[in-house]
Amino acid sequence: MKALIVESDENVFNQINDCFKDIALETVWAKTGNHALDLVGCNNFKIVCVNYLLEDMKGTELSAELNIKLHSKNFPIILLLDQRNPDIYYEALTSGLTDVFSLKNLADFRDFLKIFKKSFENSIKNSKILLVEDSSSMARVIKKNLEILGCEVTHNTNGEDALKNFLQNDYDAIITDIVLTGYMTGLSLIRNIRNAEGNKKIVPILVVTAFDDDSRRLEILKEGVTDYIKKPFKREELIVRLQNLLKNKSYLDKLIESKCRLEETIVKDHLTGLYNRYFLIDRGRKRVKEAKRQGYPLSMVVVDIDHFKKINDSYGHTIGDKILCEISDILQRNCREEDIVARYGGEEFVLILPFCNETDALVKSDDIRKKIANLRPHGVQVTASFGVASLCNAKDITFETLFSMADLSMYEAKDNGRNCVYSYSFIKPFNFQQ
Repeated sequence: MKALIVESDENVFNQINDCFKDIALETVWAKTGNHALDLVGCNNFKIVCVNYLLEDMKGTELSAELNIKLHSKNFPIILLLDQRNPDIYYEALTSGLTDVFSLKNLADFRDFLKIFKKSFENSIKNSKILLVEDSSSMARVIKKNLEILGCEVTHNTNGEDALKNFLQNDYDAIITDIVLTGYMTGLSLIRNIRNAEGNKKIVPILVVTAFDDDSRRLEILKEGVTDYIKKPFKREELIVRLQNLLKNKSYLDKLIESKCRLEETIVKDHLTGLYNRYFLIDRGRKRVKEAKRQGYPLSMVVVDIDHFKKINDSYGHTIGDKILCEISDILQRNCREEDIVARYGGEEFVLILPFCNETDALVKSDDIRKKIANLRPHGVQVTASFGVASLCNAKDITFETLFSMADLSMYEAKDNGRNCVYSYSFIKPFNFQQ
């Protein structure tokens, strides 16, 4: 990535060059406007900085020449002035220059360069683009230009294949025409994308089409496209529009990520990482109702660490917290993905086990009990008492009554020596050996 500095004075060139050194950008020096015109023909510059007063022409004249020579500039052209002058500002912007900065205060120019480099490097490189275009020549041009910038481009000529690819893969943006081969139009493809599940439907869509009448453009925008560009288009316009879409998607992705983290803090216990009491009650009620409606077995297990207050008093709360985390890990690792593992409060935990009858829940509970007894976290002997209750124990059962049954069973285990599993069915200890 190179920059062209057009400046007749070597001292001023060094000042400008120092600004580019700050962002590690290679520079090429042209002392005159004509020299600059020769250089742009054989170099791929990403930005040009030019002084207003050069030896052979004004900077505004050079900008106009560059636009004629290249038909359309594919880089920003920055004018640097010794002093502010409103008349020169107007002349600069009408000649095709991008922006104007003062040589007497280069701090603003340095800030601009930092933003420019960051946006150029991060906005489009490594982006995954789905291109839907029935014209092979147009698709070849778009694909080549995007791949030069570091994009990974998947090309389909029809909406059916494009929709299949979209549903099976994640893309950062979609570029599509309206007229496609096959039965699915571009508008139909857009509707299917916008009706997809989850966050896939918010992917930015850039429509590239020959249609230019107002009614058709409004129709396209109503379908939920993010931007619109008419054929034939300039390469630079396509890239800038795509960069803007990808930049906005990046902001949206970060917002969604922050929302997910916030939601996680609401439903997760901050110490153990298990679900908290709020989530347990909310989701547990739904699971119990669903199990009753569909007629599958469901069990609940209440787990309470034995003598936990004595552990805190003897070893301190720091060790106590570590023990809670290690036991939480055992509970999590010994449950399935569809199970709910939650910290109810203090040293008490609750497991909700769908598609698990009472016998299976008792076997699972006793297996976890043994693993906790053999754990000895930080050299501390730890045991736990378990209470099990299942939906089969009563007809008109709710989450609250099921919890009360399992909790009562757990207290029976406490009253009968601890480090054991009791079921609500008969309020008796479970012995796996029997």
